[in-house]
Amino acid sequence: MRLSAIDIKKGLKDKSIVVNPLFPNATQPATVDLHLGRHFLIFQPSNLKSLDLTAPMEEYMKEVTLNKEHKEFVLHPHKFALGITEELVGTDLAHCCKIDGISSLARAGLFVHITASNINPGHKLHVTLELFNALEVPISLHWGMPIAQMEFYKLQTPLTDKHAYKGHFAGTSKKSPTASQYFKNYTPEKSEWIDFMCKIHGINPTTFEKV
Repeated sequence: MRLSAIDIKKGLKDKSIVVNPLFPNATQPATVDLHLGRHFLIFQPSNLKSLDLTAPMEEYMKEVTLNKEHKEFVLHPHKFALGITEELVGTDLAHCCKIDGISSLARAGLFVHITASNINPGHKLHVTLELFNALEVPISLHWGMPIAQMEFYKLQTPLTDKHAYKGHFAGTSKKSPTASQYFKNYTPEKSEWIDFMCKIHGINPTTFEKV
């Protein structure tokens, strides 16, 4: 069940929903507006021949921070960057939330997330934004501008601590974007799916030869 503004305000009061800080007039009929933080991560193509998803990506990325000398972040045509929300957002284990774009920015050619929109129950974080400029001209982004909106949902059955989110970003509340942690899927303790795939296809997981 998606929450209305009435439910969201109740959730903020009883702390089952967290939005901190809560900007003036940020609560909409069924969403809360989120605002752009001042930290960004960009890929450095000169250091990147190809992106190996099984390896850490931080070494290929550079952090950019807005300050009094650099008051805007310019996202060039068809370029990608990671941003961050100014707000810390999350829920208890009886709710979950989902980030989405703002229609006026979408009509200006700005993507604020690329398929990754869900925030797990019990997770509280500054949301990393996947920013993409679909235009043929640069887009200037400013610290504090409304950048996205958050939807909140009530779970039919609340989770227990046993089922709480324990993924790659669990326990993180950084105020700067976090690069992809996909490579952690390839650590020995988290690659059971590789062994499973090899098993059902009769392949040796070390040599990838038929057994």
